[in-house]
Amino acid sequence: MWLPFFVLPMPVWAEMAYSALTYFLANAYPTFFHAKWGRTVGKMMVRIRVVQTDGTAIGWREALLRSSVDLAIAAIVLTSELVFLSGVDPTVWPRLSLEGQAAIREKSALAAFDNVMMNVEIAWTFSEVLVMLTNKRRRALHDFIAGTVVIRHREAVAAIPSTPPALA
Repeated sequence: MWLPFFVLPMPVWAEMAYSALTYFLANAYPTFFHAKWGRTVGKMMVRIRVVQTDGTAIGWREALLRSSVDLAIAAIVLTSELVFLSGVDPTVWPRLSLEGQAAIREKSALAAFDNVMMNVEIAWTFSEVLVMLTNKRRRALHDFIAGTVVIRHREAVAAIPSTPPALA
């Protein structure tokens, strides 16, 4: 698990639930905000939004396509975490210190797989930046996948609401 919620070790079932919840929320946030308002809170702060290449608002399809690679990577990493946790002894695991749990993780196949997936994530991020820096509209790979582009808020078409209803 990337970010432990508790300082003390958790039971296996709680760690599995926490991992699933963490991965879900981390990936649901940008997808939901993009689908609902065309921008995340960070994009709202810097006054940019995501629209389709023709300037119209994006929907769930574009938001999901935009996040598809991140969702796939997260699903693979979460699955490996859950497979690892399902193989530990639930009577011993919670009694181990965090250092003891980390030592078991490092000796498992999960550690090597996590390193591979970290390299996949780094490669994806670098390819996103490289593509973004080499095209006129500054579109990243996920924009090409989804048929979207990020624009300054004042360039948005009138049909797109200026602020989300929940924040108005």
